[in-house]
Amino acid sequence: MGGQTLSFAVEEFCMFTGAAFPDEERIASINAYLGAFSIAWALAEGEDIVITGRCGLSAVTPGACIQRFGRSTNDSPAAV
Repeated sequence: MGGQTLSFAVEEFCMFTGAAFPDEERIASINAYLGAFSIAWALAEGEDIVITGRCGLSAVTPGACIQRFGRSTNDSPAAV
């Protein structure tokens, strides 16, 4: 990474309910939180420090552990 900017596709619906987003004029703010696998990805890319704007509280330590111990989203809880 080292100074690269990441961009992500914006979905036009609520991930929890499937409802359509309101018009842009009616939106006051939208927050995106980094999870453990985003942190693990940055560490795997060689970053020593990961600065996050918003991050789930339970993502920081698991992110480092996922990268260190080679976990993936396909692992079953029993494998951990």
